[in-house]
Amino acid sequence: MDLKRIIKHLSASRWVVTRMFPAATMKAIENAIRDSERSHDGELRFAVEGGLKLWLLLHERTPRARAMELFSQLRVWDTERNSGVLIYVQAVDRHIEIIADRGINAKVEQLRDQKVKELESKNKQLTAAQDKLDKGATLLADAARASLQADIERLQKDITRFTEDAQQEIQTLTQQLQASFEQLLLPIIDKVAKEKQVHFVFDAAQSGLVWADPSMDLTADVVKALDSGATAKPAAAPAAAAPATQKPPAAPTQK
Repeated sequence: MDLKRIIKHLSASRWVVTRMFPAATMKAIENAIRDSERSHDGELRFAVEGGLKLWLLLHERTPRARAMELFSQLRVWDTERNSGVLIYVQAVDRHIEIIADRGINAKVEQLRDQKVKELESKNKQLTAAQDKLDKGATLLADAARASLQADIERLQKDITRFTEDAQQEIQTLTQQLQASFEQLLLPIIDKVAKEKQVHFVFDAAQSGLVWADPSMDLTADVVKALDSGATAKPAAAPAAAAPATQKPPAAPTQK
């Protein structure tokens, strides 16, 4: 049990949410969600919660588990295409969770199931051909045996090629859906990050960069510096100092 977290939540101000997300910020996020939903089929909900109740803390309710509960309580799942997405912010823990409904990945699952069935059918054909060859090894004529062996090799190549193509097709669809999901979320992340004066947002689970302030992109400055360095003329070498001239010794004087 995390006593430090319990005390932190129980002692949190009732205004912790409004301090973190003032009315103007919430309105800006609401507008960003409305604009985002015009370009995709997903339906977004944005929820911010302050200090948790004691019984939730005693049961060690994590932000992820709490987000799952609110996903159900807020009926984010109740959408026509099962494409609801909840963005949950735990203000006291300073933690963000994103929960997506099953419709987001349904296309990938359907394609995977379809490819598995097709692969099972091809494997059955290969097994039948191999059984026929094994059982008739001593009965088949040489020409028939050679023809059957060629069919088996063709089926094996076909299965290998089909497996590779199926994996590529599933990967491509996954990337397309991921891009659509990012298109859905990035305007909201952009709005929240700018309101909170954040320059970078990372995925805590995958340790990857999710969003970055475009003004932090140094590419143009680096290219400019490289270009100026390449075109600058090298500085002229300093002129060598002239050798010092020695005066002849004075002639001795006679008294």
